[in-house]
Amino acid sequence: CAPGFNDPDFYWHLKTGELIAQSVAVPATDPFSFTYAGKPWIAHEWLTELLFFWTASVGGFTALRLLPALAAAANFMLLYAIARRLTGKELAATLATVCFFVPLLSSFTLRPQIFTFLCFSTYLLVLVEFKYARSTRLLWLLPVLMLAWVNLHGAFYCLSHAFKLMQEQSPQGGRIINNGSISAH
Repeated sequence: CAPGFNDPDFYWHLKTGELIAQSVAVPATDPFSFTYAGKPWIAHEWLTELLFFWTASVGGFTALRLLPALAAAANFMLLYAIARRLTGKELAATLATVCFFVPLLSSFTLRPQIFTFLCFSTYLLVLVEFKYARSTRLLWLLPVLMLAWVNLHGAFYCLSHAFKLMQEQSPQGGRIINNGSISAH
């Protein structure tokens, strides 16, 4: 057991990633438990588990320790970009970013959720850029990002709530949302 990896799910994620890499397939049955062995199992975070395994294979536990720090730094920059677009002011954007980011700090551990923070912030940045700057240059990222996100962590469902909120605002999501789909009318 490597020091600093106290999360009870960590080694399970790492081992699942190893199984996926070795078999070049996502397990469909439970390979770990005694009481549920061989029963149907959905490895819904399989891409994260594979990334954890590849990271450990290339850089060991040191590289794995860097993942949450890199995810936190990237998320901070994304949140700042969103706040800067919305406020137009550096100080206001910095204060808003710190206020939103500080409560998240304890969540940046070596768990699949670090990718949800990144995916959600990236998705939100693309939508904010589209709505407020009328920029379409990043829209291509949305389906690619969603394809990755649904295989990284199950919290991609929170995006549907964001769409619902945007639909309910007045005016209704500007050019972003029209009946739950991305639309430029």
